Amino acid sequence: METYPCVQKNFKSVPVRSFRLIRSGFTESMPANKSGLDAEGQRPAGNVIGHATIYGQRFSVWHGGTDFTFLLNHNETSGVTHILASINWLINHRKIPASVTLAQVNFGWEIASTDGKAKDFTVTNYWPHTRRARISASRLAARLPS
Repeated sequence: METYPCVQKNFKSVPVRSFRLIRSGFTESMPANKSGLDAEGQRPAGNVIGHATIYGQRFSVWHGGTDFTFLLNHNETSGVTHILASINWLINHRKIPASVTLAQVNFGWEIASTDGKAKDFTVTNYWPHTRRARISASRLAARLPS
């Protein structure tokens, strides 16, 4: 592995159902290889357990050990990763429980090989974004001890 840039947001085991948005995005100079096997023959850990279409993008879903990978079926130089939609796919397909909590959101990728040649990679935009669901006054009052 050459490099592994990563950004993250940390939480204190917050229920996933309390979020209305979890996503990340990027813009880079070279296409991100998200289309399965790369030139070095690398692939996600485990096996394909299904296919998902999220916001019009098609993914193969891999599971290996405790990791799930949503592998996009094409390359792109910019995009948005809809993490909450991916988590909801896993919940809806009974791969993880609906009561799952979130401790950290990571977004990154690895550059595993440049085939022995010097190459420049430029990232001009790289971000995670989360938004919690709003709680109505009546729901908040119901949660407060009397």
